[in-house]
Amino acid sequence: MGSFLPDSSSYELLTIIGRGLEGLMTVNLARYQPMGEHVAIRRIDLESCTNDMVNYLEGELHVSKLFHHPNILPYKSVFIAENELWVITPFMAYGSARDLISTHFTDGMSELAIAYILLGVIKALEYIHHMGYVHRSVKASHVLISADGQVFLSGLRSIFSLIRHGQRARVVHDFPQYSLPIHTTAPSVSTSMPL
Repeated sequence: MGSFLPDSSSYELLTIIGRGLEGLMTVNLARYQPMGEHVAIRRIDLESCTNDMVNYLEGELHVSKLFHHPNILPYKSVFIAENELWVITPFMAYGSARDLISTHFTDGMSELAIAYILLGVIKALEYIHHMGYVHRSVKASHVLISADGQVFLSGLRSIFSLIRHGQRARVVHDFPQYSLPIHTTAPSVSTSMPL
């Protein structure tokens, strides 16, 4: 985790850029006031979450502390603000690969752009597998792209450990109940990305 303050008054909420987790999560574009930096904030209504959902979120936060890789979306801060869990991440100016395909590349991306994005995803997956986990929800909406063209894999709530009772599992049969997609709306950004 980064060194961003765990205090909701340090963040100015600007606009909603997504929703998810059965309507219990709102994703906001915000400004981290001490540095003036734009961030994304996942705000999850804990009062409306079931115990299973809370356990699921705890697992995601635990895994996020284990992973440190340049192609995995980092969590800058995680804290409770009133009845909400706030997860602070860097703002991805280009949104997800899904957003790019539906808004800018409706006729398809070039092979070079696809290769560049997939290289970032493969590096992240290689690291996750090396750590003894699998990511069971690799999809375009979990592939995020920053303003400088860096590719990040997100969706850590779909991570599953291959280690069971001290042994590496050969197959994965357990599927999480709450691996639902986040519906996002990419804000318009007028910068260019090297694709």
